[in-house]
Amino acid sequence: MKFQKTAICLILAFILSFAVSVNLSYGAEKYFEKGLADFKSENYEEALESFEKAMRQQPDSSITAFYLGLTCKQMGDYRKSAGHLRNALAIKPPIQDAYIELIEVLYNLNELKEAGEWIDRAEKEGIKPAHTEFLKGLILSKEGKEQDAINAFSKARESDSTFSQISDFQIGMAYLRENKTDEARKSFNSVITSDPSSDLAAFARDYERSMGKTVQVKKAWRFSAGFAYQYDDNVVLKPSTTIPGVEITGEKDSSITTTIGAVYSPVFNSPWVFSAQYNLYANTYFKTDSHNLITQTLSLVPGYQFRQNALTLPVSYNHAWLNGKGYMGIASAKPTINMLFFSRHIGQISAGYSRREMATTPLSEDENRTAAVFSGSAGYLYPFSENKGIFTIRYEFTKDDTEGKNWDNTGQRMNFGLVMPVTKSVSMLMSGDILYEDYTNNHTVFGLKREDRTYSGMAGLKWELLKDLLLNLRYSHTKADSNIVLYEYKRNVLMAGLEYVF
Repeated sequence: MKFQKTAICLILAFILSFAVSVNLSYGAEKYFEKGLADFKSENYEEALESFEKAMRQQPDSSITAFYLGLTCKQMGDYRKSAGHLRNALAIKPPIQDAYIELIEVLYNLNELKEAGEWIDRAEKEGIKPAHTEFLKGLILSKEGKEQDAINAFSKARESDSTFSQISDFQIGMAYLRENKTDEARKSFNSVITSDPSSDLAAFARDYERSMGKTVQVKKAWRFSAGFAYQYDDNVVLKPSTTIPGVEITGEKDSSITTTIGAVYSPVFNSPWVFSAQYNLYANTYFKTDSHNLITQTLSLVPGYQFRQNALTLPVSYNHAWLNGKGYMGIASAKPTINMLFFSRHIGQISAGYSRREMATTPLSEDENRTAAVFSGSAGYLYPFSENKGIFTIRYEFTKDDTEGKNWDNTGQRMNFGLVMPVTKSVSMLMSGDILYEDYTNNHTVFGLKREDRTYSGMAGLKWELLKDLLLNLRYSHTKADSNIVLYEYKRNVLMAGLEYVF
């Protein structure tokens, strides 16, 4: 009797369990079908809700996990998508298409190591060889392994002709990142030839045009020559406050400025970069001969470009003549790191050393400005309007270790610059500069530690009158405050001139 009761209970439990299982399976199927319909109609939020209900009722469904992954991917939630797609491959039977989807999601999450591991598994399983090779190329390219990426894209193109155009485009981009413009052009031409009306062909044409402009801009030699009229209302930096017993005149004057420049910047098919620049500036006043100035500067900038960063070592020498006599020479070196982030935003960090030698004999040893100058700076650059405009902001700290105790100081400088295109041929220029200088020693004449605060600003226009012929108009104002009245002044400068670049 007991045996019969036990058997009946087991049979009833089995029937009940089977009924619940069938009911759950039927419910899961209903939710899955609704989710699939919403997914195909691109109603992703409704699809997600239905797929989640289906998964709760049938957690061992690899196909439901797969569509949950696809839905999250469409909604931009790559983290959740990756989790569901991993489940779709872990649950038996695994969904083979989940390999490709998971690799794409991991690529977008920048989890390249794991993406590479799934690439290896997909290759062993023989999952869509062309698509797998193409994704492998994207991952290698993101890792900066451009030549390996090119090989992978080439294999994808050879495996499946439907990947030919997009692979050629990616190969062109890889060559472009390696500064191999000739090879890049060939790849872009293949993109255009295979389907001239496609969006990729349009992109390829844009890149090719851009490359043409870049090559023109980056021609090895460039020269410039300028000529301008300048009016200066305080040539001799006359103090703002009248000093008893001291009469200063002749502070206002006009001048002619002349500039000559030469730049040598060869294009290498390698990450190495180099440029050399020479500039001559001459300012000749109509009356104030004592302040006639000529400067010559030679700069050399070797560097190395990484994938999104660049390291350069600018070295330069500047020599100045005042009233026809040697005045000052400055030799400097400034290692600089440029970092690209968020597409077009550029960060810049540098450290510098300069040696300033004064060629004139000071009134006393305490006034000797010969010095070792140490500096460090951090800046931000943002190019815009197809690189025709740029915004910059920079902070710099300097330490002037002068031989004369009256000029030994530390300085902090903050400046900004803006070049903004107004029309195709006219650009507006603006800049501002704040300099705080705190002197180390008590001044030997005035008996206190000097503190200077200098504020300056500039506004101007650059107008391309004819091809390579520019009209430059500028106004600048400087105001220097100091706790020693001798070093306080105001200055306004107006300039109008022409510049020819060839």
